[in-house]
Amino acid sequence: MNRLFDLDNGFFRFMGKICDMILLDVLTLIMCIPIVTIGPALTALYYVSLKIVRDEEGYVFKSYFKSFKQNFKQGFLLELIVAACAAILYVDLGVTYNWMSQNQNYLLKLLFFALVGFALIAIVTVVYVFPILAKFENSTKRILINSVMMAVKHLPYSVLMVIITVLAGVLTYIYPIAIFFVVGGAAFLNSIILRKIFDNYIKVDSQGKVITENVQESEESKN
Repeated sequence: MNRLFDLDNGFFRFMGKICDMILLDVLTLIMCIPIVTIGPALTALYYVSLKIVRDEEGYVFKSYFKSFKQNFKQGFLLELIVAACAAILYVDLGVTYNWMSQNQNYLLKLLFFALVGFALIAIVTVVYVFPILAKFENSTKRILINSVMMAVKHLPYSVLMVIITVLAGVLTYIYPIAIFFVVGGAAFLNSIILRKIFDNYIKVDSQGKVITENVQESEESKN
């Protein structure tokens, strides 16, 4: 009976994680409202979520705003880059599709499908950008390079994370109230996968200090 009400048992730990992710969900939605803060907000979301899946998190608010402040400039810059790339791809695909519809030219078809392929790579890459910023100390350029590298190297996991993210969006579209659960829920599920991936790029030195390995321009892992 004592074990049933022990706050350290598996059930209460699991429920605690669910509460933390709901709190993170709400925090992220609030911090995304200004639009220009979406990048830093998503980075902070993954910073805390990655800690939660490792049972390392103690103070959600403190850790969230620590990451938000620490990664604001890079998060904002990466947000701009992602938005610009998305806009360019959207326009290029639309224009090329219209040209292809009006002119059955082989080169236009080749260009269109090349753009589709590039768009697919961009989509699987984006799911890594903000988690990598949350976890590793790297330049903006290297974050983008490492995102592409991990997306391609761990393609099955990458596709799974995209599916989880898309399903969260679809669920929100069908049931708008779900937005208060699916943002944190998707981040938590993706963080479980990202933990497996990131563990391939982390090691501990002789002093017990966490450092990265096998990542371009490897630097110290964020704690």
